[in-house]
Amino acid sequence: MAGLHTIPPLNGGLYNGHTHMAKNVKPPAIRLLVVDDDESLLEMMIQRFDRKGIKIAAAACGGDALKLAEETRFAVALLDVRLPDMTGIELFAKLKEHNPELECIMLTANATIENAIQAMRTGAYDYLTSACQKSRTARK
Repeated sequence: MAGLHTIPPLNGGLYNGHTHMAKNVKPPAIRLLVVDDDESLLEMMIQRFDRKGIKIAAAACGGDALKLAEETRFAVALLDVRLPDMTGIELFAKLKEHNPELECIMLTANATIENAIQAMRTGAYDYLTSACQKSRTARK
């Protein structure tokens, strides 16, 4: 593969199969979609990912996320379970119809076993409770 090289075993040791990027080659950009109706949380995520050199596409509802997904093939989606126009689980199912390789992490302030099971059955990579969303919910 161009730009990749393997490290030979040292002192006759076994090669462990890891590869390392050449210093002058940048890793490919991650196409990340973040969907949450909390604008302050979205802004925080945009800033934090930007500091890591990761540009994200952000949407506040499922409909806007689907429009973004028509234009870009995302590799990873971070989806809030509760959105104004559909659930994050419903959104993930729709995104998967067009992009079966999409990985998804569901975020929620109100975790339930039922939602976690449904998210995992839909193919979500993980289901996380968001501390930021918990504090937002507590303020309401």
